[in-house]
Amino acid sequence: MRNERISLLDSYRGIAILMVIFYHFFSRWIEYYPYQNKYDFFRLGKFGVHFFFMISGFVIFYTLDNTKFFLQFWWNRFLRLIPSMFFASIITYLIFIFFDDKLLFPTSHQVINVFVSLTFIQPDLISSLTGYQFDFNYISGSYWSL
Repeated sequence: MRNERISLLDSYRGIAILMVIFYHFFSRWIEYYPYQNKYDFFRLGKFGVHFFFMISGFVIFYTLDNTKFFLQFWWNRFLRLIPSMFFASIITYLIFIFFDDKLLFPTSHQVINVFVSLTFIQPDLISSLTGYQFDFNYISGSYWSL
C-alpha cells in the first residue's frame, strides 16, 4: 500500500473548512450575535461543504484503491472515525448539560442522541427503515459531516 498524501488536497480542505467556519460565524446564526447581518460577507461559505465533500469523495476512492484488502479499508475507517465521534459526542453532551441552561439546543440534552450520533446514520433514515417515527437527532448538527 502506498501512503502518499496529496498536499494540494489538504490545502483545499483547509480552504473549505475556513469557508464553512466563516459562514457559520458571520452568516448562519446571525440572530444570536449583536451585529446581526451587518458583516454578511461569507454567505457563500456554505458551498465549502460541497467543496469538502468533492475532495473527500476523491480521497476515499484514492485510499480504497491503495488499500490491499477491502476489510482493512473499513477497519481503518472505523478506527479513524468511531473514537473521535464517541469522545466528541460525550464532550458535547456534557457541555450542553452543564452550560446550556437556556435550552438553546434542546436535542443536545437527550442522551439517546449521543447513541444516534455514533451510528453515522441520518436520524430520519432510522425512522424510515424501522417504520416508527422516532424523535432522534444528532448530538450536534455538524457531526453528520463525518
